[in-house]
Amino acid sequence: MSYAAVLEKARQPQQQATALVWRFDLPFAKGIWQVYASEKGLQAITLLDQASVEVAAPLEQSELPPKVASWRRALVAYLAGEESAIERLPIDWQALSGTGFQKRCWLGLLSIPRGETRSYQWLAEQVGSPKAFRAVGQANGSNPLPMVIPCHRVVGANGRLTGYMRGREGGVEVKAWLLALEKNQ
Repeated sequence: MSYAAVLEKARQPQQQATALVWRFDLPFAKGIWQVYASEKGLQAITLLDQASVEVAAPLEQSELPPKVASWRRALVAYLAGEESAIERLPIDWQALSGTGFQKRCWLGLLSIPRGETRSYQWLAEQVGSPKAFRAVGQANGSNPLPMVIPCHRVVGANGRLTGYMRGREGGVEVKAWLLALEKNQ
């Protein structure tokens, strides 16, 4: 092969092996969380609305690899109000889509202890942008792993519950439910 052919081949996008992703569902008092995970860790958690619940095909836990099944058990225990190691669940950071600022905010959320809350202003200060509390709120709304990256622990400066999951209908109720769950653990 000529140098020109090698150079042309090097310029073409390289296909990467696609990592396996598993999905499992977690029913709880306010709906169903749908969780996506790779071998590296959790990638996304979404709250299904009723129409999506009727369409989604449930998966059996036995279909999950052992370590993913253990992550599912930890999340089930958390949602049941039991003590669990949810804070130590692995996150597949490479799979998370977000800006550098968003990821700094998500890392900051991990420092809020279970059962406690902090303000958007506090989080903005933690990530080095003390005037960016509105941007912090937007970053929280883009959080791909609610519960695990605990954006529900962030409240308004006056201590009142504010939006959750990008202002989704019922989001504030889910936030209140998660906070109450954690205070009782």
